[in-house]
Amino acid sequence: MAGIDKRLFEAPGDVLPRPHANCYWLIAVRLLAGEYPGADDPGLCRVRMEALLDFGVRHLVDLTGDGDSLAPYAALLQDRAAARGAAITHRRFAIADFGVPSIAAMRATLDAIDASVATGAGTYLHCRGGIGRTGTVAGCLLVDHGFSADEALALVDRKWRVMANSRAGAHSPETQAQRDFIAHWPR
Repeated sequence: MAGIDKRLFEAPGDVLPRPHANCYWLIAVRLLAGEYPGADDPGLCRVRMEALLDFGVRHLVDLTGDGDSLAPYAALLQDRAAARGAAITHRRFAIADFGVPSIAAMRATLDAIDASVATGAGTYLHCRGGIGRTGTVAGCLLVDHGFSADEALALVDRKWRVMANSRAGAHSPETQAQRDFIAHWPR
């Protein structure tokens, strides 16, 4: 797939500042991947939304679903962006926790990410913890842009290691089914 130059994913970005400790730059200053940015505490949620905006995020690709039972953030983000005169897009492509999407759903998600990144504004890709679903989408995105499945899995896991919650010892993506989905993603 044409679009994002493969070299952008390989560029250093692991030491760049980030809006919070549980995200990483998949493409430096253009595409962040990480945990759910909302919070139950309204004050903390506002701080997180302001941080995303401060880092130039104008597009959010949300992999959570209603079954995740998370406090919504989209309305507050829209409000904070409007106060700055900025426009925000929030698109949800729900994937079940620890699951994988259909091929058609993954294609739609990847196309949305490509379109968001093409605007030049920051994009934030997230699920709940930023590990399984986010890693799966990130891996398929890498395969789409010229990486082998093994290269994609290694790069996602390496980039994910900068996140504070990576110290729990897991890998990204989390499940074998998610890793297999990337391994079989058509180039």
